[in-house]
Amino acid sequence: MTKNEVAGERVQADGGHGSDRDGEMGLGEVDVERIEKVYRFTHHSGYVPKTSRSLVKITANNDQLFGPFTSSAPPSAPILLRLLLGIVIAGMWPGMAYYLTLFYPPSRTGKRIGQYFTAAQVSAAVVGLVSAGFQEMDGLQGLVGFQWMFLLYGIVGICVGISLLWWLPDRPLPPGEAPVRTGWHKWLPQSRPALTGEDALIHYEDLTRVYRRSQWTLKDLWHVVVDWRLWPLFVMYFGVVGVGIGVQNYATVIIRATNPKLTGIQLSLLSAPIWIMDLIAILLVTPLSDRFHHHRALFFSIPVCIQITGLLMTTYAGSPSHPWPRYGGLLLVGFGLGPTVPITMTWTNEIFQPRHGEVGVAAAAALVSGLGNLGSILTT
Repeated sequence: MTKNEVAGERVQADGGHGSDRDGEMGLGEVDVERIEKVYRFTHHSGYVPKTSRSLVKITANNDQLFGPFTSSAPPSAPILLRLLLGIVIAGMWPGMAYYLTLFYPPSRTGKRIGQYFTAAQVSAAVVGLVSAGFQEMDGLQGLVGFQWMFLLYGIVGICVGISLLWWLPDRPLPPGEAPVRTGWHKWLPQSRPALTGEDALIHYEDLTRVYRRSQWTLKDLWHVVVDWRLWPLFVMYFGVVGVGIGVQNYATVIIRATNPKLTGIQLSLLSAPIWIMDLIAILLVTPLSDRFHHHRALFFSIPVCIQITGLLMTTYAGSPSHPWPRYGGLLLVGFGLGPTVPITMTWTNEIFQPRHGEVGVAAAAALVSGLGNLGSILTT
């Protein structure tokens, strides 16, 4: 996920490699922030994929755009690349939330959304560790550390994107119904169904109890947009994402304030536990939120209170001679952030599936995550 390369840029800059980036790409800190705003604006103005094929295109095209970051280019090139990257990847996050509702009832998607959302936390934690290695690769084959990161990340991502053609199943069909392949789809590999035989029949009957796929019009889409339930979910998402992006971008700055003598590699290593706490919270809380899905509000509110406590500790705890309680506050913020986004997306599915059907889930997921992610622009 893009949290990897964003965090990597921030870690490398804070670790003393900003000068490498400036020399290679002609960018200053203000330029980086401007590029980040362009990316996030386009990233949050996207669409929702209809099938697994769309997710394949998003993944492969997204990672193809990392290659040009490794080359020397005029200062305007990164802005264009980030613009294209934002457009290409826009549908991935809401698309994955919508994709899960094709296979699971909304009340059971919290744990599943949490499971794939852990990729962001693992990515953010690992990049803090891996970037320490990339910083040691400066000068290898004429590339600096951040260029190696983009190059290797892009190669792996392209391979994963292409493999999804075989790996990711398309929407389930009624038992006994064969998929109809027309046009250029005839030339693509056919993915295997998620289930077959009696398992597929039981799953389909279970899913059709709550799943409603209907033909829709622009009028149906408008009913989703004007549904008042959309806007509290938007506010929830806006708040927690703003905090998350703020911690992601400035954690190393806050950690450095606890001890200005810390090296870039030490900052990278100390940033990883924040996202490990985030990961632990997701794995602990989201299964419980599915088990007691009538109490989603409680499972959202308690982590938010933990976030507020962590932010207060980060701001006011400790002293110049004993500043480490601020780091403890960052760990609490990470733990509180973990389940909030998956629970918000799951709650969106639960609310809009019975009221508006498939188009309601797709549109609401795009609007809640797209508009809600504007909190990241406010933070940066």
